[in-house]
Amino acid sequence: MILSKLSYIEFNETSRYWELEEFELGKINLIVGHNTSGKTRTLNVILGLSRILTVPQVSLISGLFDAFFTEKENTFHYIVGFKDGMISHEKLTRNNVELFSRDSEGLGIILNEDSNVKQNFKIPKNQLIATRRDEIQFPYLEELYKWASNTRHFRFSKEAEKHTLVLIDSNKPLTDANNQNMANQAIAVFRKGTTDFRNKFIDKVIRDFNSIGYSINKIDYGALQSLKVDSSIGNKVVGLRVYENDRKGMTDQNEMSDGMFRALSLIIHYNYYELTEKSLIVLIDDIGEGMDYERSTNLIKLLIDKSKKTDIQLIMSSNDRFVMNNTNLEYWQAISRVGGKVKMHNKFNSSESFKKFKFTGLNNFDFFTTEYYKSEKA
Repeated sequence: MILSKLSYIEFNETSRYWELEEFELGKINLIVGHNTSGKTRTLNVILGLSRILTVPQVSLISGLFDAFFTEKENTFHYIVGFKDGMISHEKLTRNNVELFSRDSEGLGIILNEDSNVKQNFKIPKNQLIATRRDEIQFPYLEELYKWASNTRHFRFSKEAEKHTLVLIDSNKPLTDANNQNMANQAIAVFRKGTTDFRNKFIDKVIRDFNSIGYSINKIDYGALQSLKVDSSIGNKVVGLRVYENDRKGMTDQNEMSDGMFRALSLIIHYNYYELTEKSLIVLIDDIGEGMDYERSTNLIKLLIDKSKKTDIQLIMSSNDRFVMNNTNLEYWQAISRVGGKVKMHNKFNSSESFKKFKFTGLNNFDFFTTEYYKSEKA
C-alpha cells in the first residue's frame, strides 16, 4: 500500500494554526526546503497518522488527517478529525464507496464484508474504528493496519538509535520488541534477519554497505568493547559490530560515527523487508547528514534503486546542496511556507516548471534557490 495523497490541518482559526495543503506523493520522494519550512513536521504528520492507526484509543488536542492510499487497483480515502482531545469524525471509502463512518459520539455504520451487510455500532468517543481487527468481517481494515505498522522513521541528525543498546541475560534468549517499538532499533531487526535468513541476509547487508563506500568483511552483534556498564552477574550489553578491512579487530556500535551507523541501520532495515517481501514506508529526515559527499550520494542512489524494485515507499527530506544535485527532480517535493500554511511543489501540481527547468542548463540546487518551481509561467 502506498500513501498517494495527504493533507493535514491543526488548530484551525487559532494562533497555532498550521496546515499542510493537499499534495500527491510518488513511490520515491525527496522533500526539499529551507530550515523551518516544514520538512520535519511533514514527516512527523505521516508518522503521527501511522501511530494513531495502531492504537485504538488516541487523544490529540487538534488535527484533521485526510489521506489517500493505493493498493493495486483500489484507492482508499481515510479521514479522521480531532477536536478538544476527542475524535470529531472518521470515515473510510474504497473506490468512492463508503466502508464506514462515525460521528463525535462514537455512533456509526460499518460494512461487514463477510455478510455484505452494513452494521450499526457505538464505540467510545476517543476510540478509532479504523483500528478494529477482524480479517473475516473487515478485511479492508487490515490494509490500513499493515501500512501503519510497517512505517519506519529515521532521523540522520539524531543519535538516539545509535545509543539504543540491548541488555541481555547470557542464560536467556534475546526477546524482540514489537514492530512499533523496534522501528528504529537496528539490533532487533538485524537479529531477526539473521534468524530468518541467515547468511543470505548478512551477505546482502555487507554487499550494500561496501557499495556506498565502507569496507567491511563481517558484521554481527555481541558484547561491546568500547562500553562498560555495571550490571548484575550474567548480564552484558550488546550492540552491532562491523569488521573493517583496513583495521584489526572490530568497530562496535558505540564507536561508529553517526553517519556510518545511520547508513548501516537503513541498509539492515531495507534488506530485511526486501527479503520478507513486505510493503513498507520509510521516512528519513535530513538524509545524508553526517556523511561525506560520496557516501551520501551512494546511499541515496542505493535506497532509490531498492525502492524501485520492492514494495517500499521512500520519503526523504533534505536541504543539502549535494543531496539535491544528485536526486532527480522527478522525485522532488519542494516545500514552501507562508505563515502557518505549507505547500508542496512537485511534478504533479507544477509540471510545466519542472519540465522547462531541464532545458535551462542549471543544476538542481539552482532550481531550489531561485524558487523556479513556484511559477508555472517560468
